[in-house]
Amino acid sequence: MKGCRGYATRSAGARMRASAGAGALAVALALSLAGCAAPDASAAGEVAAADPGDGRAASQEAEAHAGLDGLDLEFSKRDTDASYDVDVACTITLADAGVQVQGNGAQADGTAVTISAGGTYVISGTVQQGSIVVDAGDEDAVQLVLDGASIHNEVGPALFVANADACVLTLVEGSENALSDGAAYQLEDKDDKRDAVIFSKNDLIINGSGSLAVTASCKHAVCSNDDLVITGGTFAVTAVQDAFRGKDCIKIAGGSFVVEAGDDAFHSDAFFYAKDGTITVESCYEGYEGEQVIIDGGDHTITAQDDALNAALSDDDADADVADADEAARVADGGDAGMDALGSFAGVPEGGSPAPPASAPEEGGGWTPGALGEDAGQAPGAPPDAQGAPGGSGSGFDGDQMAASSSDCLIQINGGTLRLTAGSDGVDSNGLVQINGGTVLVSGPDAGMDGALDYDISAEVTGGTILLMGSVGNTQGLDASTQPVVYASVAGTAGQEVQLLDEQGAVLASFVAGADFSTVFASSPQIADGQACSVQVGDTSTDLVMGDMLDAAQTAGMGRGRAPQVASQGEQGPGRSAGEA
Repeated sequence: MKGCRGYATRSAGARMRASAGAGALAVALALSLAGCAAPDASAAGEVAAADPGDGRAASQEAEAHAGLDGLDLEFSKRDTDASYDVDVACTITLADAGVQVQGNGAQADGTAVTISAGGTYVISGTVQQGSIVVDAGDEDAVQLVLDGASIHNEVGPALFVANADACVLTLVEGSENALSDGAAYQLEDKDDKRDAVIFSKNDLIINGSGSLAVTASCKHAVCSNDDLVITGGTFAVTAVQDAFRGKDCIKIAGGSFVVEAGDDAFHSDAFFYAKDGTITVESCYEGYEGEQVIIDGGDHTITAQDDALNAALSDDDADADVADADEAARVADGGDAGMDALGSFAGVPEGGSPAPPASAPEEGGGWTPGALGEDAGQAPGAPPDAQGAPGGSGSGFDGDQMAASSSDCLIQINGGTLRLTAGSDGVDSNGLVQINGGTVLVSGPDAGMDGALDYDISAEVTGGTILLMGSVGNTQGLDASTQPVVYASVAGTAGQEVQLLDEQGAVLASFVAGADFSTVFASSPQIADGQACSVQVGDTSTDLVMGDMLDAAQTAGMGRGRAPQVASQGEQGPGRSAGEA
């Protein structure tokens, strides 16, 4: 699929802002019709917000998408259709003694299989050292049906799509499939970029309801140089670096995922989009990364050493923005275009080539996915050697330089449930943040430049239930959100349950803190501006007024907002459920 990156243009931010105001108003009007009653939800991570219903949720989603010109957020019939005709399919039976092929379009050479024509191929069996290569025509659609297939390739990808119009990987219902690689590839061409267990140069679509385990010991697990679209399946993925990569986009419409990644769990140079699905990222450096991160639904639990959600320019776009700015400055100062004040081309040492990013992962490397810190109150931490840390690919960082800010960078949450525990920023955009619906629960750090929420340009809340523990580095736009928010001094320690309660004491949201914190940010469509509410940490309750905002400068950040009017604390029991006195 081409054109997925249409939003990432220099005029895209202006287009989005032009339509965002109308969309925000429509969403706010829809939310104002929601009921105010809230059942009890005292379990950690559960929320008792009123369900807007499918129709209203669809309307909110459509309004939010109105500003995303150029992004293809649709799923085609080919994406979702997991059917196949076994009577006309070519069957491939894997075995260490030799692969058996019955039908046309595929040839076996020992345990290596090459598919050279479009069609359907049903694959089963086990091979300890083998591979499948798809090298078909430009217009050929290839469907690979995995029905109990296990492939290990010690020296390269287990599945390599060299050429096709698109490759559909279908997981047969009830089947268990496994693909893996070795720690070092042996590729004849040094420019060969194959670096994943499943590597496709073209669109890669995964559907069906079977299971797929992918173990990447070299670098990445699943990678597409075009679109990566997933509409079903059960996935258990472990990767030294990225678990899922889609250069032009990653789109998820369903499936169940358990991921451990040394770098990004999901990375796209363009956009990441989740419509549905259950995703649990047990460990990673960053969770979801793209220039745009759009979440319409699903259940998302992420434990990240750095950012849980990160919207940043891709390396190419970030470099272009920096180069444009530098060149404009040089010309304005009377210098020659393309050269710095010393007469050297920008970014290139005299007589040499640009140095690689200091933050880029070592080739074929990464680090062991980590867990939370051993000490109480310690958030997930970065690896000991920051110079060799992952996060360089597509992160917009080059060594110690700050990432480029851009209105093209967007995190938009329209629905779903997110539980984010981060060692750096929970939600981090180098541009904009929009929360229009869903449930957003975040535990982030409380010191330095890191926190639960961080953005460079502006953020707004038009809907959704939000409970963030940790600092907010910027409040620009938040205090003008169409749905009121509260940001206040409320302290707690790692492991404590934190609850947001309405004026009657009904629990609207709760989450267990992953690190010590001294501030809380919250919002709910069930609490009006100026209405009393409270945040309970353990047995201690802090009374608040919705709409009160700490100035972020008071928490080592920057921003604006009025000082809290109510901040009384008192000891009382756990939050009451709706209806209690």
